[in-house]
Amino acid sequence: MAPGRARRYDRHERAPPARSTPPTLSALLLSLLALLSGGPPGATGHVAADEVVIVEGMGPVALAGLECIAIGRSSAVGRVCRDATGTRAVAQVGGRTLAYCDLPEGLVAAWLDARSMGRFHAEHLAGRHACG
Repeated sequence: MAPGRARRYDRHERAPPARSTPPTLSALLLSLLALLSGGPPGATGHVAADEVVIVEGMGPVALAGLECIAIGRSSAVGRVCRDATGTRAVAQVGGRTLAYCDLPEGLVAAWLDARSMGRFHAEHLAGRHACG
């Protein structure tokens, strides 16, 4: 067989089974940290100190005092930062940084627990609860 060419299998041969990749050590540590912190699976949290982000439509916003949770299980939502009451949030959604104010009690917690965080955002947050 020529170098660089993939082997072809005829209908009487079976291709070797695909190898599954074991989870990386960092992925296992993130899952353990999320489990120990009581957060949703695939999430790790910390309180932001001096971080400032550029929020769409608002400009620079300090995250001081907000609990920021990195989301590892969603392709749409990268991170959610919320205040202690859960009525204000800053989130990275679809590559954009967005802010939400006057959120009903429990909405952010429900978002973090949602089976599909992207779908939950589209149905309950997108275009609603804008700050300013």
